[in-house]
Amino acid sequence: MKFSPDGSKLAVTTHEGKIWLFDVQNDFAQIGKEFGKTTSFITQIDWSMDGEVIRTTDASYELLYYTVADAKQQTAGASAYKDTQWATHNVIYSF
Repeated sequence: MKFSPDGSKLAVTTHEGKIWLFDVQNDFAQIGKEFGKTTSFITQIDWSMDGEVIRTTDASYELLYYTVADAKQQTAGASAYKDTQWATHNVIYSF
């Protein structure tokens, strides 16, 4: 699990490869539905500095990107977010 850079959200990953978002300031109420399209369990997670994008790596060596606002996977993520500033660098694969 990982807090957003501003501390307002918490992203929690499941063994099934899903991501749950929680609103820290609203008593950890769940935000939206679970999302994620990994083929294995998530091993690392990072937030972008602006809190708008999450990237993950999983046990099958996939690097995936998701926009937080709509909880959608961005299939062109590696190239689309190559210049993004990340709050942390826990994923083991990146640009």
